[in-house]
Amino acid sequence: MEKLNVKTLSLIAIMAALSNVLSFFRIVIPGPVPIVFQVVQFPYFLLAVGLGPLEGAITGAIGSLLMAYTIWSYGGAGPFIPIGNAILAGVTGIVAKKLRVMERKPSFWPVLCAIIGEIVEAPYIILVVVFWAVIVGGAPFQLSLVFITLQIVGKAFIEVIISAIIVSLILNIEYVKEMLINIKK
Repeated sequence: MEKLNVKTLSLIAIMAALSNVLSFFRIVIPGPVPIVFQVVQFPYFLLAVGLGPLEGAITGAIGSLLMAYTIWSYGGAGPFIPIGNAILAGVTGIVAKKLRVMERKPSFWPVLCAIIGEIVEAPYIILVVVFWAVIVGGAPFQLSLVFITLQIVGKAFIEVIISAIIVSLILNIEYVKEMLINIKK
């Protein structure tokens, strides 16, 4: 296992803080059940793709603590969010490492990596939502499995794609890409 140097730890702290701050900003689509979108994932996707799965997973877990606390304070499944985000960012980083995304020309490869990460995380989301809604909240199983889960998983995929597009655009800036490569040295 590779060691995390001071520069890497500092960047993890900064990006986790940015992710927590981004949790305050929401895009709301009104409706009978309003849908709220956030782009809190892009800081840990940036580190997952740019530095590696461990760095992304740590940033994902720490970077979602404020959002987890907020959701938990309203009776939601907040304590499970950092674990899900660590899975999402870790898998995104593993796929990016296997595909050698940082060695490729600027592209939208991070979007593919993040979508694969979300596909892996989705069963975890479904289990958590069904457990929390049925066991803790007393919701009917069918309602939680179909309506709530599809809304949450669908929203998660959209957020992941938007956040990954932001990462792709950021990695198209050559000096940002070089900085991430140099931090790993």
